[in-house]
Amino acid sequence: MATIRHLAQAGVLCIAVATCATQASAQSTDFYKGKSVDFYIGFNAGDTYDIYSRLAAQHLGRFLPGNPTIVPRNMPGAGSLKVANYIYAQGAKDGTVIGMTGQAVAFEQMVKNSAVQYDARQLTWIGRMAPVIQFIAAWHTAPVKSMDDVMKRETLLAATSPTGVTGTAPRLLNKLGGAKFKIIHGYQGVTGTMLAAERGETEAGTVTAQTLLFGRPEFLATPLVHVLVQYSKGRSHLFPTIPAMGEFGRTAEEKEILQLYGSTAELGRAIMAPPALPADRAKALRDAFNSMMKDPQFLADAQKSKMELDPLDGAGLQKIVDETINVSPELSKAVAKAMEE
Repeated sequence: MATIRHLAQAGVLCIAVATCATQASAQSTDFYKGKSVDFYIGFNAGDTYDIYSRLAAQHLGRFLPGNPTIVPRNMPGAGSLKVANYIYAQGAKDGTVIGMTGQAVAFEQMVKNSAVQYDARQLTWIGRMAPVIQFIAAWHTAPVKSMDDVMKRETLLAATSPTGVTGTAPRLLNKLGGAKFKIIHGYQGVTGTMLAAERGETEAGTVTAQTLLFGRPEFLATPLVHVLVQYSKGRSHLFPTIPAMGEFGRTAEEKEILQLYGSTAELGRAIMAPPALPADRAKALRDAFNSMMKDPQFLADAQKSKMELDPLDGAGLQKIVDETINVSPELSKAVAKAMEE
């Protein structure tokens, strides 16, 4: 009798859960039908983040209940923190606002950047399309072929700005890892830094995994470049022989700081929504993202554009954000000091 009663109770519970799930799906369908979703992009049109965001905007609505239109809107500013601030404080908290910022959105909060007016831990993380894998690469005519060489000889390196990844990562490697990069700022984008090396203005620049794998495969095949280091905590499975910046550091604290900065690559090109979303909308957005990342049409378009994909779900992103921000006050201060020019 006890067994029958337990089975009956379990059956009622299953019916209740199924009913709730059906009701949640119906609520999302009713809500999104005939609506549009604003997709805010923290960079200018044509930037790699913009390209990924627009691909997602093109496909995501097909997997949301009610099939809303996704409208991409560029909102550059403060290294994409303008979008993070907007989504956190001003964006509609009903599932009609989503966005993509730079990879360092949690890191900038941890170091108490004055431009940060959000708590990344409270944002609703939807999913990551791909990590941001970038490298310092020396042109083949430069005398440096490895990081060991850079430890012994000053190497001219092109960068965009002191606050961007292309300037910050090598500066940290100088301060904490013993590298001897002479950083020249003012170049336009990652492509511009590598073009400077190609023209002989500098000896090295920054290059992306997408460029090495798809855009300029001759860089590695010829080779035209010597890839020196990855801007990451650990080595990407795509480039297992290239050291990561997280492997450097002369003390345990220096290594920890470099690993923490390198971990921003893991957050990558991620989609987020405002805090406190209704549970059914958050689930609908996450489910839609997961379905999109497996969709043949989406994958074909990504392949056609030679885009790297390596998805991570919202829960995985939340873990990365929490681990980045919830460090000790002592480590946070040490990182902030290391970031100073």
